Amino acid sequence: MKILFLNSEPCYPPVNGVRIKSWHALRLMAKENEVAVATLIPPEVEAYDLDPIKDIASEVIAMPLEKRRPIGVAWRCLTRGSIYFMERFRREAFREKVQDMIRRFSPDVIHCDLILMTQYRDCIPSGVGAVASINDSYALTLENSFQHNRYKSLRMKMYRKYQLRQLKKYEARQFQKFHATHTMTDVDAAYLRSLNPAIWTEVIPNGTDILPPDNSEAPLPEQHAIVVARLGGDNVEALERILDIVWRNVVSQVPDAVLHVVGRLLDSCGRLEEFAGSIKGVQMEGFVPELTDAYRMAGISIVPVDKNCGLINKAVEGMAAGLCVVGLRKAFEGIPEAVDGEHCLLADSYSEMGALLVRAMTDSELRGRIQRAAAKMAKQRYSWESRRSQYQAMYDRASQLARRKVKLRRFQT
Repeated sequence: MKILFLNSEPCYPPVNGVRIKSWHALRLMAKENEVAVATLIPPEVEAYDLDPIKDIASEVIAMPLEKRRPIGVAWRCLTRGSIYFMERFRREAFREKVQDMIRRFSPDVIHCDLILMTQYRDCIPSGVGAVASINDSYALTLENSFQHNRYKSLRMKMYRKYQLRQLKKYEARQFQKFHATHTMTDVDAAYLRSLNPAIWTEVIPNGTDILPPDNSEAPLPEQHAIVVARLGGDNVEALERILDIVWRNVVSQVPDAVLHVVGRLLDSCGRLEEFAGSIKGVQMEGFVPELTDAYRMAGISIVPVDKNCGLINKAVEGMAAGLCVVGLRKAFEGIPEAVDGEHCLLADSYSEMGALLVRAMTDSELRGRIQRAAAKMAKQRYSWESRRSQYQAMYDRASQLARRKVKLRRFQT
């Protein structure tokens, strides 16, 4: 089988939620299929490396996106009725490159990564399988934000409500055109089907290749916790709430507690660094290239996310690394295998999260039991290799369905 991947940014190294799934899907499929890649390179993209992609793909095209003035993008949205963050990734030159690549490569299936690339659905010829691998529903993400009153100003609330209407309409209409819409969780899949029952959903959660420490290594630090996140956007607001509400409570009861904050700090988020510096026990570690090294800093991992859509990669990674993961219950709805009190500690509020962290730091028996059970569960249920057959089956079904529809149309005519 030939599979063409359309990506919104280069997928290597897999250092964020956009790239993790893209890279592993690509490398897993390259073992038994011929793969090709067409990727955009946004101006704000983090460091990337095309060579590992070229090593496994028969053809790779990469097109840099020039920086465009926001007012110009907004004007195009108004004239076209398009969605702002989607318009940023619309380029006719890229569309032409993709169409030319399709003619040369003759794929059986085309994988459109994230909602951003689903706008190129019209490039996919009849008879070729079309997969929208969106991770999660953006409309559901916005609904979560409204439920938590994330938007303070009236202007932002009005804009986001308008965008939510746009997204619901787009997801309901556009995803129906794909032979498979791939999400990370059943929650997102069910939401999409509620928008349009004709959307064919496939649920394949992300995996992880992080391993727990072996018995020869020193035990993980008992009173050290870690947060691993890309420090921008909603993650900043979530981390600020953790620092202010949760961590202040923790250090008042465990004075020697240390919180390691790992992640690339975006230039626009300097206020977070200043705020963190005012709170006892917080260490800003910056970007750590190897996540395994990061997870050796602590015995406890805090998941700051407060939403029920999408798979929280850092929750799975923390469990796989053998840490005692503490988070909000809502964020674990996409990880049904993680049982509260057995594989993790889940809270219904930030105040309860603080109490659970103190308990994990002071109860070595509880912490060790959860660390061992979490690592075992993650290895059994969330290894990337276990995902290969699921991805292959999804692409096979999409290809077969596309060909079947062509035959049916021919028969009807």
